[in-house]
Amino acid sequence: ANLKLLEDMLLQRGYEVRSFPLGRLAVAAAMKNPPDLILLDINMPEMNGYEVCERLKSTEELSDIPVIFLSALNAIEDKVKGFRSGGVDYISKPFQFEEVRARVETHLKLRRAQQAEHDLLERTLGGVVGTLWELVQLTSPLLALRSRAIRDIVLRITGQMGIRDPRQYELAATLCLVGCIALPDEVFERAYWGQSLSADEARMFHAHPATAARLLSNIPRLEVVAEIIRGQQGIEAETSITEPASQGAHMLHLALE
Repeated sequence: ANLKLLEDMLLQRGYEVRSFPLGRLAVAAAMKNPPDLILLDINMPEMNGYEVCERLKSTEELSDIPVIFLSALNAIEDKVKGFRSGGVDYISKPFQFEEVRARVETHLKLRRAQQAEHDLLERTLGGVVGTLWELVQLTSPLLALRSRAIRDIVLRITGQMGIRDPRQYELAATLCLVGCIALPDEVFERAYWGQSLSADEARMFHAHPATAARLLSNIPRLEVVAEIIRGQQGIEAETSITEPASQGAHMLHLALE
């Protein structure tokens, strides 16, 4: 009855609402069509609200959706448990609809602001990466050609591994040779053909992953990409990179080989 009452009230105020009596049904529906906000009871059959919230927060596609608990459990420990499981707010039953409406609207506004900020950051990041790639192309067509080949190999590897979001690996592969911009083309070519280099040339070439990593590590959200690039030369380099970047470094090293 409470579920139907709340659904009708929200519909009357112009919200699009889907309601479910079981947590697993709500999670399945959210996976198919992620909502902007979730109102969640605690005492439910099969899975309680805490378990549902933890399931949502552990699912990458749903982890950013704000969850407001709405429950007759009023003890402080119940509310604390709700926040610890990932909730952003807690409304006690019996609820006043105006309070529900106010909190729903507040968290929807926050959600929209976060999405706008995320979109701006994505556009900025895309512009930075695009500029670096243009620099590679303008500086050395040979470098750009090799970078494309490495990227294609890494994308094939991620496809074979079934990685759903290979973006950071693709970025690392695309920009893995950006540190070679300062190298003369003939030095770069001899190095990648395994031909002999002078001591100074070898030192410059082997330094290019660290140079690229230093450049990229100062760009927000490219820290892991920088670590992957730093580990591209194999086992010795990988000893100093972080765990999240290790798999990407292995892929990149394999592609380079």
